[in-house]
Amino acid sequence: MSYKSGFVLVIIALILLPTTMTTLDKWDKSEVEYKQNCDIETRVMMRASDPIDPELCEELLSEKEFNLLIFLITLSGFMVSSLAGLILILPSSDFDSDSFRRLR
Repeated sequence: MSYKSGFVLVIIALILLPTTMTTLDKWDKSEVEYKQNCDIETRVMMRASDPIDPELCEELLSEKEFNLLIFLITLSGFMVSSLAGLILILPSSDFDSDSFRRLR
């Protein structure tokens, strides 16, 4: 029974892997867009002279934070499902502490 659950969890992890990469890309793009429009140091390096729009910066910041949250959720789901699946699939050792003491 645990083998079936393990394989299901590994399949879920394999599905979550490209999803995690996509959400990472979306988060990265939203962070770059926020820096280009709202970060003073980045704007100085780009030699942008137009004024900073506070409403746009607020929207970009909330979008960046939302994309980060989605990325962290998918990354956590990927890590938990892959580790739990591998733990259920791989054989466990019947070696306990009493056996270890007898070997010494």
